Amino acid sequence: MKHKKTRLGCRGFTMVELIVVVAILAILLAFAVPHMTGYIKAAHYTTAHAEAKLAADAVQRYLTDEHEKGTLNGKTIHNLMGVALDSPNSPLKDYITGGQKGAVIRSANADVVEGRLISIIYDTEYSEKAVQVTYNKDGNVTLEDVSKEFDWSNQ
Repeated sequence: MKHKKTRLGCRGFTMVELIVVVAILAILLAFAVPHMTGYIKAAHYTTAHAEAKLAADAVQRYLTDEHEKGTLNGKTIHNLMGVALDSPNSPLKDYITGGQKGAVIRSANADVVEGRLISIIYDTEYSEKAVQVTYNKDGNVTLEDVSKEFDWSNQ
């Protein structure tokens, strides 16, 4: 029977091999991290647009209900401005829940006589721009990015 001889010092990796592996991983991460940041921003952008549309639909349902009750007026619309969508005291709490962190309706514009939503501006702390959702008389929707430095008082 033959016995294999083993050297005690040959069981692990050398320091040079470990440094090479760490350097390769660092190079790979240097390329991957900027791309991941771009993917995260794109996801926030897409989510903000989708949630802006959902928020506009919720506002329209709210306005329709208030119009049918005969309680729709300028104050009702004004109370929607600055509403945090995750607030339990929101007038929209029965129409929409949650949203991205810091999701707020910055502005609402509606035709009180018809009970029709004209536009809202939806904002969230994750997105770089707010989203304006506009309805025309035919009910077609357009979404547009607007600056967060927008003059909210003119809306």
